[in-house]
Amino acid sequence: MNKKALTFHIFHPSEFDEHRYDGWKTNLDYFLECHPMFEVQAQNILKEFFDPEIRKSWWDCYIRFEKVVRAHQGYEGDRLPVSIIVVYAEGPELFPAISAGAAHREVLVIDKTPSSDLDILCQCINEKFDVLYYKHLSEDQLIELYHQYALRGIVKHEIFK
Repeated sequence: MNKKALTFHIFHPSEFDEHRYDGWKTNLDYFLECHPMFEVQAQNILKEFFDPEIRKSWWDCYIRFEKVVRAHQGYEGDRLPVSIIVVYAEGPELFPAISAGAAHREVLVIDKTPSSDLDILCQCINEKFDVLYYKHLSEDQLIELYHQYALRGIVKHEIFK
C-alpha cells in the first residue's frame, strides 16, 4: 500500500437506462446460473440499484449485500457493541490498542490528526473483528456516526492526544 501512488481514473458512463440494465441483468443472470453458491446469489440485492425503475441508493444496496454475505459466513461483529478510539496524535500505544480492541469487537477509529498513516495501519490489522476508519469527519457526520453506533452500544471510548 502506498498513499503516494499515482492513479488514473478512466471515464465510464455511470447512468443506467433500460437498455444498459438489460445487458447488465443478462450478464448477472448467466453468472448466477454458473455459480449457485450463496455469496454469488446474494448479488441479486444489487438489482435494486441497477434497475432504473427501482433505483435504490448505491451505498445502501452494497452495504446490504456485504452484510448479508458476511452474516451468512458467520460474521456477527456488526450486531455487537463497539469500541471507539479518537486519535489526535499517534503514539506507540495506539496500534496495539486498536489491535487489542479488534480482537473482541469492532473498533471505530476516528482520525483527527492533520496527517497520519492510520488509514494504512488500520487496514493491516488482522483480528477477529473489523476496524472501521473515519478521517476528518464534520461535526454533523460525527454526530450521525455516534447516533448510529450508540444504538448497538459503546463498550469503550478512548482518546489518544
